[in-house]
Order: sequence, then structure tokens, then C-alpha cells
Amino acid sequence: MASPCAICNAPTTSPCPTCESAYYCSIECAEADRPSHVLLCSTYKIVINKPSSSFRRAILFHAEDWDPIFIWVKCSVGSGYDFKHLAEYMGSNDHTNFVTGHINIQRNPLRNRALCDTIEIIYRENTSVDGLEQNQSVVRALRAALSPHIYDWKGPLVAMKNGGLNKDSHVYLDMDMKDLRDTIDYLEVYDRSPLNRGDVTEKVQGVRINCKGDQIICGQDQYVAVNVPREHPVFRSAIPSISHLIEFPVRVYRYKPDQAWKDSKRNGIYRNSPATFLHVETNLTSGLWGRPPELYYPMRAGSILVVRSDGEDMTIHQAEALGHFVQFKMRRMFAGALGFGSVGITSEAVMAYITPANFRKRFAKLRTRRLASGYEEWRNASLPG
Repeated sequence: MASPCAICNAPTTSPCPTCESAYYCSIECAEADRPSHVLLCSTYKIVINKPSSSFRRAILFHAEDWDPIFIWVKCSVGSGYDFKHLAEYMGSNDHTNFVTGHINIQRNPLRNRALCDTIEIIYRENTSVDGLEQNQSVVRALRAALSPHIYDWKGPLVAMKNGGLNKDSHVYLDMDMKDLRDTIDYLEVYDRSPLNRGDVTEKVQGVRINCKGDQIICGQDQYVAVNVPREHPVFRSAIPSISHLIEFPVRVYRYKPDQAWKDSKRNGIYRNSPATFLHVETNLTSGLWGRPPELYYPMRAGSILVVRSDGEDMTIHQAEALGHFVQFKMRRMFAGALGFGSVGITSEAVMAYITPANFRKRFAKLRTRRLASGYEEWRNASLPG
């Protein structure tokens, strides 16, 4: 049976294609986990073959290195790990000159889920006496998780998995990629309330605007509603200037191309006109005015995720109206100003048109047209405000 989604606890549909260890309910949750997940994902299968049956996979957060790593720790059934063997990872070859502390984790407090096994964190005590510095790999892991608070962990930390919820069982198991998520989440909320982050499993509705490849090859609609976790990197992306000017600010994230068509030579497979013209440069002093950035050139755009910058749900109707506005109105106006259209227009006139009032007029016209065509779901469509 697959594990619940590493991000939101929902039933899962697929594992990470690289490590096949962490499971997600959607592409959006996989992308939300990605900044933390990539810290170890590519090395998971490299260390999947243990030195012998007496070793167990653990995660080392080294004090001085920037990246956590997988390690093998020698264990004995019924008596736990070999302390002398662990000592080399704890920063000493002499296991008599320092004391270790232990934290047993049986619940992920940040995601409000019970664990099936106990994660044990082993750390150095008396680090102030030893003069140890802040653990850099913990800092990186927490920054990747967008933690607003980073506890001053000092010295090395090793995370191991004790089978079951009896912390004294000493039947150790191999750590996997889902355990990495639970460990990082615990390190984030250590010494503070998880309520400070709010409900990290909460999602808002965004809209996926699909390129030609996802529409033609994968059979998807152009506009598809998706549930987006608030940890998704889209909420850290820049706001396209056109959406600012019409007072409907959104944030955008590019999806990776689907394996079914990413290498296709078919013409226009990456084309996504709403994505391209949403990102057109609007600064009149820029030499690139009226043109999209290279990333969103018509032959490169791909599918995108769009969310409202105010964190509220975005409807398909709102996304379609935004796409329609930039693709069928602003595209022609920019082309005319750049000398590519049949009707000339000044750049100043183009910029004067990009207003909230004109966007709302286009929205109303589109709504009327859709209703006339029998799309009743547009009857209650509206813009915020």
C-alpha cells in the first residue's frame, strides 16, 4: 500500500520517478516538496545497496557541509546501533569524550500525521562547551522548506528509523525519502508551536493553462482547475506586470514538459499563447517592450500554473478571461505598435489601454459570448472586487 502524500496526507497516485520512495497525490504536491526532496533524491538509489545485513540507512546532517547525506550505520538486532561506529559521524573517533542526546519522533506536528515508525534524532549535547558551530546542512534543509524560524542546531545530527512506535525496540529500519520530509518538518518546529506556520496541508485552487503538447498528446483541456498547496514555489514567483496593471495580480509557475511529448519534433508543441503574452514586457523605457522574455517565447512556453497573488481561489473563468485578454486583445495591440500588425498604434496608446476597467469590459463580453454559446457555468462567473 502506498504511503499518504508527503505534503498533504491525501491518498497518493504516484511516486517520485527518480527515487521511487516519496509518494504524492498530484504534480502540484510533488513540486511543493521538491526544494527539500532534491537534497537527497538523486543519491537515494546510489546507496540502496547496504554493505551487509547488519547496516541500516540513516541521514547525516553534517555540521560543516552544506548538504545532508545518506550514510550506513552498523546495527545489532535487539541492542540498537553500534555507538562506536556512529561516533565517526558525530565528529569524534573517541566515543568517550562527548555525550549524545536523543529525540524520538512519532508524529509529524507540522502536517498533523502519525508516523508508522519512530524517527530517532541523535545529536551532540554540550555543544556550547565543545565550541561547535551552527549545523549548516540543517540550515540549508530548513531554508529549502521555507522555514520562517531556524533553530540553532549545533554539531552533527543523525536521523535513524526505529521500527514501530516502541522507542525501546531497537529494531532499526532503513530511512527513506518520506522520512526526510518528516525529519525536516520536525527540525523546523522544534522548540516552537507548529501553529505558527498555519495549516501547511491547506490548498487553494489554481488553474493549469496547458500548452499544445498537453492538449493534443495528453488530451487535456486548455484550462484545468488544480488544487495547489500553499508551500508550492508558485507563491514565491514574480507577478507579471500586465496582471499588475489590470489589478488582477497573479503568480505563474512553469510545469516540466510531459515525457509523452517533451522530445517531440511536432511543430508548436510547446506553444501556449496565454502564457507568452501574459509575460510581455510593459516598461516603455525597455528595449524589449512589447516582447516576451526568452523563457516564454512561443516555441518554449509550455504549460503553466496560475494562482491569485492574494492567496484566494482562482476560477477557470478568471484564468480564461485573463488568457483571452492577453492573447486576443493585447497581442494584436503590441503587434500593431511594433509594426507587425495591419493597424498601427503607438506604444503609449497600448499602455493606456491596459487598465482594470478595460479588462473587466473584456471579461463581461467573454461571459456574454460563452453564455450565448450554451456554457451555463459562466452564468455566475465574476472577477474579485
